[in-house]
Amino acid sequence: MITYVLFFFVFTSAVLNVHCGILEKNITLAAHCMEEAKVTQEVVDTYMEDPEKEPTEDFYCYLQCVFTGVGLIDENGDLDIDLYKSMFVVDVDCLKDMPKIVKCTDMEALSECVKD
Repeated sequence: MITYVLFFFVFTSAVLNVHCGILEKNITLAAHCMEEAKVTQEVVDTYMEDPEKEPTEDFYCYLQCVFTGVGLIDENGDLDIDLYKSMFVVDVDCLKDMPKIVKCTDMEALSECVKD
């Protein structure tokens, strides 16, 4: 679980300044996802400071939003395996067997595919 949370923090840190035209506003993806998942910057910071902390459902919603926003997960919940491979060290067979990510807590299953 520690590797999983660290993996997501490193990734989300990299996209914190990605700008996108959501609802015709120029806001960062991270800010949009915090609003959508109803988590505060303090909550996100807490996980960055303590990666061993067990993620809440709200935090998984934040991660799902970020991953969807950058194209790692499409609107149907399917993973873009080629994009994952280009960004992270993962078990490709595990990703291929991954069910659709349709609800926030489905994000937890991705931890099994991250290589240490």
